[in-house]
Amino acid sequence: MSAFIAASPANAAPVLPAPLKREDFTEERIQRFARLAAQAGFRVTTEAERDASLAKALARRPDSGDLWVFGYGSLMWNPALLVEESRPAKIFGYRRRFCLDQCYGRGSPEVRGAMLGLDRGGATRGVAHRIAAENIASETKILWRREMPSGAYIPTWSRAALDGGRVWVLTFVNDTAHGRYIGALDEDAIVARIALAEGQSGTNRAYLYDTVDCLQALGIADKGLIHLARRVRAYRAARNLAP
Repeated sequence: MSAFIAASPANAAPVLPAPLKREDFTEERIQRFARLAAQAGFRVTTEAERDASLAKALARRPDSGDLWVFGYGSLMWNPALLVEESRPAKIFGYRRRFCLDQCYGRGSPEVRGAMLGLDRGGATRGVAHRIAAENIASETKILWRREMPSGAYIPTWSRAALDGGRVWVLTFVNDTAHGRYIGALDEDAIVARIALAEGQSGTNRAYLYDTVDCLQALGIADKGLIHLARRVRAYRAARNLAP
């Protein structure tokens, strides 16, 4: 694992619990979230459904050998996987957006949050993590527990530009037909969600601030996220809430 991924950004906002480890992504954790999801009107996928989704994705894999996974949110700085190396990368045809409803993790059924996803159009810079071929089975199992508990993403193979060439990467794109997709919400609504929501994994705003910090550490100024972070801080300041 790279030194960057192992370290926390120096100016990261505080989060409530300790950073998640690969051992934390268990079926028991998913069942805890299932109760919250049910309150919010969503269902959590079964282990059999996730296994079938994973098998389908790997069957469509266009290459062989070590597997690259592309992160564009918390997966950038905390992959929580056995990773051989982590490198800055860029994919094309998709843009990073806060457009996924969050009722657990960084939100609750009472105060819903918003999480990042990939929508079609544009390009996204993030981090590609390389998983050794002998660890693909164990690590993708964990990855599916993390990214696919509600089935709100479409596992997608994309070409990513790295220093020195291109590789195939596995990433997670919004399923715009899923009930958790909130791409139609305006910016004001997204700002309010991020400013107020929190859950078992921490505050929604810390997720935004940490994403901005991580990108800046990579030399990436995501103007949209920087603007959003400023608006979230202003929203909280106007209500006499801590940043």
